[in-house]
Amino acid sequence: MLFLSRTPPALTKDNRGEWTVTLLCVDRIANHQVEPWKLIWKGQQAADWFSAHLPKLQPGTVLCAVVDNIRTHTMGRMTEITARASALWLVEKGGAA
Repeated sequence: MLFLSRTPPALTKDNRGEWTVTLLCVDRIANHQVEPWKLIWKGQQAADWFSAHLPKLQPGTVLCAVVDNIRTHTMGRMTEITARASALWLVEKGGAA
């Protein structure tokens, strides 16, 4: 379960013309421990999901994701986890994951 960050999600096309959804999220492990995540989802299904859920994609929105190809990137003191998503869904307030 991840929370959308303040950076707005993006729908773009890559250099091959494939739809690409990019979501910057955080995993709140503890009060003072947060891991930044970058989820990348490609394809028409990703574009359709993005278009259908755009109004709800606000900072703090709770997401559940099926991911693979998880990588950790360290840039100075900052570490970011990058993963390729294959499915995403929103967790409604009061809903269980």
